[in-house]
Amino acid sequence: MNKKLLVFLFVFLFCLSSVLADGYCKLNKNETYHLGETASFTCQCSAAQEENRAGYIVWFNDSTILQSTAVSSGSCISNFFGDSFVFTSNNIDNGSVIFSSNADGTGTPISWGDVGDVREDFFNLSNISIGDCIISDIKVPSVVTLGLFGGNSFVVTDGISGERLEGAYCRATALSAEGTPLLIDPAELGISSDEFLTDGSGEGFLYSYFDKEIFDVDTTYEFKLSCSCNNFSGRDCVLVESAVNSGYKSCSITGLFTTGSDDYRNRGDLLSIVLTSIFVVIVFAGLGLFSLKFGAKNEDSGAFWFSIGCFGVMLVEILFLVGIIFIDYKGLSLATLLSTNFYVMLILGFLIGFGGLFLLVMKIFRWKDDGKNTIKW
Repeated sequence: MNKKLLVFLFVFLFCLSSVLADGYCKLNKNETYHLGETASFTCQCSAAQEENRAGYIVWFNDSTILQSTAVSSGSCISNFFGDSFVFTSNNIDNGSVIFSSNADGTGTPISWGDVGDVREDFFNLSNISIGDCIISDIKVPSVVTLGLFGGNSFVVTDGISGERLEGAYCRATALSAEGTPLLIDPAELGISSDEFLTDGSGEGFLYSYFDKEIFDVDTTYEFKLSCSCNNFSGRDCVLVESAVNSGYKSCSITGLFTTGSDDYRNRGDLLSIVLTSIFVVIVFAGLGLFSLKFGAKNEDSGAFWFSIGCFGVMLVEILFLVGIIFIDYKGLSLATLLSTNFYVMLILGFLIGFGGLFLLVMKIFRWKDDGKNTIKW
């Protein structure tokens, strides 16, 4: 019975580890694309051994290579990685895209060959329907700076006629590799929905203030851009060239964007951080001066060493203050320095406080033997 239980546990843990170690790649649509659309192939993983694996994302039309791009899986537990391809030729009927170790689509990247790993997806090119539109000419910043405005531009056209659409309502959402959905069109800034409509040339602009704490530096996110025309909701679209109502239209596209190492989100709190550090410096400077005077007046060496400790903590905090101002000036994240400052001050403050309390207690309870003129406890 015990042997059967052990075998069951072994099989269960093996299966569990296989599931947890899955790397997963997929296209942004379920197989069917139209001429002019952009297909996105995104990957992520759930195990450390699948990270930082070099390889290629290769697009095929049957056995013909359409595109081959060198990539790295990077920190794929917390980041997406992938590639995109624009369908510009009617000669493509169907095909596949794969994350492989070689530029010709052969071979498996190291640690990406487990049973649960999905490295390939399939597509086909079909005729467009009357309710389809196409999002193209997408321009997304290669790096988004946290704490600043970022955005993209694009063009929306009618799928049947190919004419550009004026008045298409568009919005963007973002998704982290952990599965957290993030709304990135800035409704909280009071920007009206009219500013998310394509203009008279069919071009649209979406922008957002990347100040949410949920965004991390040096991280790749997936975005989804959706546009629609709907006569029933008052969102009518007009074909730019023929100047007629387009009727119902809907289209979407996904892609990737990466945040940079600069982080300006801390600038709003800089004054309070600096004032807190100055307060800490003043407190320890005052304790140091008081202890120094007290030690000199009473010829107490303990008070002298206590003052030295206070001055040391004061100098450490001054160094942290200079570092905080410098890092904020560079636009880098203050998170690491602030957490380090907190724990260092906590430890040093505890040591100084405990040492001062110990010296005070010793001074209260000591007594002098008049006979021998020595201090005893």
